[in-house]
Amino acid sequence: VIAAGPGSINLVLTLGIKIPAKILKRQALAIERQPLNIKPMIVTPWGPIAQTIRGEILGGYHDEYECSPEDFTSTRESLEKTAWYMIKTIPALKTANILRQWAGHYVESPDKKPIIGDLDNLEGLYLNVAWRHYGFMMAPVVGKALAKSIISGKIERILKPFTINRFLNHDLLFHD
Repeated sequence: VIAAGPGSINLVLTLGIKIPAKILKRQALAIERQPLNIKPMIVTPWGPIAQTIRGEILGGYHDEYECSPEDFTSTRESLEKTAWYMIKTIPALKTANILRQWAGHYVESPDKKPIIGDLDNLEGLYLNVAWRHYGFMMAPVVGKALAKSIISGKIERILKPFTINRFLNHDLLFHD
């Protein structure tokens, strides 16, 4: 089972298979501990705001950029946009200090849904990729359904809408 997040694209490419997906970068920041009680989170048109158990406030602007697997750079533009919407939402954050900023990756398929299941031409190879940012939440149920699929040799009904076959002629996935 290949389920290596952004690494899945290059890993499968070594087998001569091109997954119809791209790597997207999203950035976030953390603001110093605040005496607020944000539970579970605030969802705004610009991005989410959450509070850690330590009291730090986290936010990330909804901008996403296609990037290479090596690009984890964060930008001043993202920092400014994120700080702007966080202060607009919670004015008390105007004087708070930013502790850190970072970037992370998502993998996205053309229809923004995961790619799960086997590849007809490679017996025993299964994919569980392109989850964007919700794969961690879905891992238990999908892992169980994928395990049943592998054992039985038939893709579980719940996974059928997510097979790679939905995108294009299967022959186009294989490259020399």
